[in-house]
Amino acid sequence: MPTFSVIIPNYNYAAYLAQRIHSVIYQTFGDFELIILDDGSADNSREIIEQFRDHPKVSHIIYNTVNSGSAFSQWKKGIETARGDWIWIAESDDWSDMGYLQTAAVAIKQYPETGIFYCDSNIADENGQQHLPGKFSEIKNIFFATAKWGSEYHKSGMEELNEHLKLACIINNANSAVMRRDLLLPLLNEVAEFKYHGDWYCYIKLAISSPVVYAARALSTVRIHAKSLINKK
Repeated sequence: MPTFSVIIPNYNYAAYLAQRIHSVIYQTFGDFELIILDDGSADNSREIIEQFRDHPKVSHIIYNTVNSGSAFSQWKKGIETARGDWIWIAESDDWSDMGYLQTAAVAIKQYPETGIFYCDSNIADENGQQHLPGKFSEIKNIFFATAKWGSEYHKSGMEELNEHLKLACIINNANSAVMRRDLLLPLLNEVAEFKYHGDWYCYIKLAISSPVVYAARALSTVRIHAKSLINKK
């Protein structure tokens, strides 16, 4: 079985999809499978996805004929299909450093009891240009009046919860995290019912039972769209 199952859930992000997929298949750590899900996109996403059908890292391509209306129902489908011990939900409009999985693998090996590994993330606009502020660590350190996210750490999940995770979803987005599949499986039916914040729910539930590891390097880039909450004044 592969160490990681990488799941790309897509809906109408054809403009970013090739970059997303390339940033997965060219990871320096090669022990992973890639599962691509399309939730009934109306753009040319399927045309782009089909270009990767025969790639050796692509284990499954799953199309919905009708949009499910829930990103978390796609999470459920992908995680149930996955064979890896660790799950990476690679958001289809974001991208990642080629060394992301390598860094995650090293951390997991060092702390095998970990339930969540996550990293800092760069912030970009819809065109891929740097957004200000440039990193999520800057936002969180200012908001919580701390220097916590300037350095890597390993701590119990309950400590993480009591410090900050119960107050805000401090894991930037799913693109910056890998999670243990065995801990996610019992949550899937509940998660699939969420319209919002299903990711935060997963992080909280995993933190209750397992430690968290953070890498201070920005190994993922989150694309902030004009209508995103972070852009609201």
